[in-house]
Amino acid sequence: MTRLGTIIDIIATLYCACKSTQPKAHPPTSTLHTELLDFPAKAYDMLFKSPKKVIQPIIKSEMNIKALIRIATHHCWESPTISKDYWMYNIIFNGIRTATSRGDVIKPYMQLFMGLLDIEDSVVDKRTEDGVGLFFDLLYENKNLKDTFEKLVNVLGKLFEKKRFRQCIMNGKHKSTLTNVLQESGFTITKPE
Repeated sequence: MTRLGTIIDIIATLYCACKSTQPKAHPPTSTLHTELLDFPAKAYDMLFKSPKKVIQPIIKSEMNIKALIRIATHHCWESPTISKDYWMYNIIFNGIRTATSRGDVIKPYMQLFMGLLDIEDSVVDKRTEDGVGLFFDLLYENKNLKDTFEKLVNVLGKLFEKKRFRQCIMNGKHKSTLTNVLQESGFTITKPE
């Protein structure tokens, strides 16, 4: 692991020793099994208030995404608002929009997204529903950009391996949305024999 990767791991370990956004919660990412510490406000602001200065560079570097997933899991624990508004929308999907417009890779963003979908707390269904909705928005936005759309469809295939994600699409309003966006982008959908 590089020096930067090690620093990211140390930040994750320290953050996960602190209370999450839900003070009474004890996320499984917690590095302390006793009372969690208070995360200093100045450090919190540095880490989360200016994502372009810390979080986005970590993602773009593709170094130690696992540590970033630990940070995100701890931060999102029991909080559908932070999951959707901060991580999914602000960090992941805006990051993908920027990356695709510049030709950058989207893989680390999708790894982070998949990590968020793996969080097993009481708001997991809401987080999955929000994630599916935002992902389909991203598909629609890119339906005319062949390379980007194909990358997203490949990611969709990987997301379908996640039972909860697949069920959310197939059992809800998203099934027709998926069919429509694929057809509008020129994909042919056939029933398996």
